[in-house]
Amino acid sequence: MDEHMVNESIAAQEVGLHELGTVELVIWFVLYALIAFLSITGNTLVIYVFFASTRLQTVTNLLIVNLAVADLMTGMLAIPFKFQAALLQRWFLPAVMCSVVPFIETVSLSVSVFTLILSSVDRFRAVVTASRSNMRKRAIRLWVLLIWTISIACSVPYGVDHMVYEFDDPTTNSTVPMCLPKHSEETWWKAYNVYLTIIQYFVPLVIIDFIYCIIAYNVWLTPPIRSQYDRKFERSKRTVIKMLVMIVVAFTFCWLPYEIYLVLNEVWPQVNEYYYINVIFFCAHWLAMSNSCLNPIIYGLYNKKFQREYLRVFYKCFRRSAKLKRESEMDSQPSERRAQWDRTSRCHFYIFNELGKVEGQ
Repeated sequence: MDEHMVNESIAAQEVGLHELGTVELVIWFVLYALIAFLSITGNTLVIYVFFASTRLQTVTNLLIVNLAVADLMTGMLAIPFKFQAALLQRWFLPAVMCSVVPFIETVSLSVSVFTLILSSVDRFRAVVTASRSNMRKRAIRLWVLLIWTISIACSVPYGVDHMVYEFDDPTTNSTVPMCLPKHSEETWWKAYNVYLTIIQYFVPLVIIDFIYCIIAYNVWLTPPIRSQYDRKFERSKRTVIKMLVMIVVAFTFCWLPYEIYLVLNEVWPQVNEYYYINVIFFCAHWLAMSNSCLNPIIYGLYNKKFQREYLRVFYKCFRRSAKLKRESEMDSQPSERRAQWDRTSRCHFYIFNELGKVEGQ
């Protein structure tokens, strides 16, 4: 739980914000559990099919896998642990997780947006400069390493500045543990959050949109190609571009409300006095976290190779499940049926044996 959730909890007690009822808590629990499950299973599937199929091991798909790793981190660490703290307004986890969870969420967001920038640059080189080889895998791996290094460096303050505090709850005469930053009221911390939001979200999206506008101009306004091979290659490029644009659109739409709230929380704290601000926060945060489970779906819709590998994995799983079910049914046959089968077998053996004797005579 970060300072935004703490602000809402304190404000709820002081100015009377909307209190979530049991039904609302259950609904939010189900919604968060759903996106966590889809994020973990979907991104694990993307990573598995990439390494299992040599046909998928291209430069573009390497960047897709990097996105999947970041989204998997969100699904495994950020979503399950943070939402329970937000809903219950207390920190139940070990103190070390108070630093790990916000750090992982910030790293994941940075890796995602910087990977989207690199993907747009890769498409720019492939389309505008007519480079069919794209970037070399070795160069991409170095860029990916740089992305993770920068993302971790930008997120270090979230990892070292959070700790668990104990607050007195007058309604229950007990203490409530909460995870929040040590310097949440300091000017430098507020400036850091605003600049981080700008660097992590708004500036990268301007760069990405500008690059894809140039790509769209070159792809859709170029004269028709007569060569059959070039037409096939051109269709392939357009499909990849559509897929990447959809990823950017999903990222923009999912994270925009949450990023706007983060900026408002720092520059205009009175926003937390709105009666339904806690509900608005949960909606914005859930929408941002849901982005981690959308990308695997987009890959399957726009990339035929991913479609085939998805189906192959599902077929293997269902075939193995059916085989285990048949074996289980055979092993779980009642002893009476087995005894009856033994008696029937002995009877058949006796009949065939007697028939043999008759024929021998």
